[in-house]
Amino acid sequence: SVPLAWDRTYALLVPAADSTIAIPSPAERDEMARDAVQADVRGATLPLPWPGEGACPGPAGSPPANTPAVLAYAAGDAIARQLAERVVALASPGARPAWIPGWLARQMARTRPAPRDSIAALLATWRAGAAVTYFARVPQFPCDSLGAVPPGYAAVPLVDSRAHALVRRGSGVAFYVTDDGGLRFVRERP
Repeated sequence: SVPLAWDRTYALLVPAADSTIAIPSPAERDEMARDAVQADVRGATLPLPWPGEGACPGPAGSPPANTPAVLAYAAGDAIARQLAERVVALASPGARPAWIPGWLARQMARTRPAPRDSIAALLATWRAGAAVTYFARVPQFPCDSLGAVPPGYAAVPLVDSRAHALVRRGSGVAFYVTDDGGLRFVRERP
């Protein structure tokens, strides 16, 4: 098993009520990676897929106050599901971290799978109040070009993930990992 480059950053998309969005501390992100996800993950680290060290605010806009306590995640993505379940569990009244929206603690929040390409639409039409999705770590994009962050929302970094290549020992397969996490196979000389 050959670990590949860290190629995804998972983020919590939350309503951006003001210009200062709380983000989990590095220790909280490491704890999330260690305790919530059963995959090769680490707490989200710099550089993030967007410029800066904090949340990536979407364009101006504000979701209505009656936004449902539904936390969407990409269907079929085990990491997104596990993170969404942990966020809902952490949203209990009294012990809620500052980076989790208060309405999740006030209401009985639930998770909901959705196709990854429809998450932005669910948030934009207020059929979900928040979501967990991922962004490619390379290349880095400005916040306003991340189509998955709809108006009125911000992306809060949680964890980074990477895949592994499985290669049979002695098979003669040779490859190198590119900067973007891709594999380039090469022929070995006879």
